[in-house]
Amino acid sequence: LCCQEYDAAIKKYNWIQRSGYRPLMVLNNRAYGYFKVRRLKEAQNDLDKAVPLDPHCQAVRYNRALLAMRMLSLGKIQAIPPQALEDMEQALQWGPKTSALYSDAAILYAQAAGEDPRHPHFERALSYLRQAIAAGEPLAHFERSSCLAEALKRPEFEHLLRSRPLQAAPQPNLRLLDPVDLPE
Repeated sequence: LCCQEYDAAIKKYNWIQRSGYRPLMVLNNRAYGYFKVRRLKEAQNDLDKAVPLDPHCQAVRYNRALLAMRMLSLGKIQAIPPQALEDMEQALQWGPKTSALYSDAAILYAQAAGEDPRHPHFERALSYLRQAIAAGEPLAHFERSSCLAEALKRPEFEHLLRSRPLQAAPQPNLRLLDPVDLPE
């Protein structure tokens, strides 16, 4: 979708909310639109409102963790907040565990460690990196994290890379959901 389509989707979700309908996925999907057009504060507000509606919703927790990663990459925050780590742990606990979910968890924890291999969060990042590779996550996904890219050169990861399946099985996309088509 191009930016105009996300803006149109945001307007539709705003109309739905003004009409009194506030289900979890409306907030989550509108947050996606905000996320895509870089209105990150609005995305954060919607995801923060969605969590109390269903604290066990994997999509909302995962999306809120991804939002923290984006905010850090854009310099909007200085460090990964503890809530983002908790959100990722909850997403891993409650839903299907995909290679992309493990991959994003590895990157999130590497960011929380400040990419310092001595930081306690870095071991957790390596654990999720192992699981992502074993599940068939493409290596290109780790290029954003220089420390994880270096970890891939370790013998244990080289062995994992050689032994993983050539083609990963299709997996559900648990990331932010695309806005649904709504009637005019």
